[in-house]
Amino acid sequence: MRSTLKPVNPIGTSYQSPKWHSFLNASNITVAQACNATAVTPLCLRTLYGTYDYTPKVPGINKVGLTDYLGESNNRSDIYLFLQMFRPEAASEAYTFTFDIIANGSAQQTPDNATQLGAPDLPQTISTSYGDDEQTVPYAYATLACQLFAQLGARGITLLFASGDSGLGPTGVCLSNDGKNTTMFLPSFHASCPYVTTVGATKNFAPEVAAFDPANNFASGGGFSNYFPRPAYQDPYVPDYIASLGSRFQGLYNASGRGYPDIAAQGFRFLTVWDGGVVVLDGTSGSTPTAAGVVSLVNDALLAAGRALLGWLNPWLYGMGKKGFTDVVEGSAIGCGGEGFPAEAGWDAVTGWGTPVS
Repeated sequence: MRSTLKPVNPIGTSYQSPKWHSFLNASNITVAQACNATAVTPLCLRTLYGTYDYTPKVPGINKVGLTDYLGESNNRSDIYLFLQMFRPEAASEAYTFTFDIIANGSAQQTPDNATQLGAPDLPQTISTSYGDDEQTVPYAYATLACQLFAQLGARGITLLFASGDSGLGPTGVCLSNDGKNTTMFLPSFHASCPYVTTVGATKNFAPEVAAFDPANNFASGGGFSNYFPRPAYQDPYVPDYIASLGSRFQGLYNASGRGYPDIAAQGFRFLTVWDGGVVVLDGTSGSTPTAAGVVSLVNDALLAAGRALLGWLNPWLYGMGKKGFTDVVEGSAIGCGGEGFPAEAGWDAVTGWGTPVS
């Protein structure tokens, strides 16, 4: 269950929206003016989550890392076109490079390979838009990877992972892979690791609801791990949610497992640039870097004030931090051919604690 963005509608390079162009440099813009449910732009996200007027205070010191897998690395020309369209004031600051082409060679936009550098100074916030069905990942590997994520958290680094794009699991394949073919919900890894912050998806604006698009087979992922037990920071809240479910889904999930997601952000009808064209996409792969952007701005303010970074978010999220999020109480993690875990007041297994307060 790779958490990749799902194409909805190619628009073409000539896309012009009077709505967002009209307010590109506006102040006091409202969510109703900035947001359009058919195509969510950076202007909408900045307005919705209250970052529009924030100016970074320590540029060059505060960093965000975006991980790439399976050849889906970022494309510099797409990034530049995106910035020209949506953040023209930032386009001139984007890193560019030049090189000579010999003998009809091509201008490759992606790295030859991904090598890990022993960097002493890592990005303070790292966003990952990728995941697999937990049961397909060897338990020993998942445990080791999760422990290594904990080490990054101890270094003051915030790790955010996408919750998945198939709700409880894709229809028709919600079965165990142990040879017994037991019907079960399919939790996602790395989303299920208790040492990362997992991000679900929402749509609409007043209010936001759990994202679901039947035409695109997209539903915000959520559930409970079969590998990792419920961490102590979830104990005051998750049992109440499970109790509210009653006998629904009994035997289909691990009620004592780590519940996810922890938070959510917009992940429906994202307007972006892909291979030189403007497209609309669904996915928690959009929600996760959106949340990472908000976290990074908080880190920026903390660094400027000489205070400690947010680091591993979850103990804070399940304490005072939950007050910084707007509760989402509508929608569900639809999947496996039926209804899914519902959004409810407080923490739930489809939108977590909700979306950033504006």
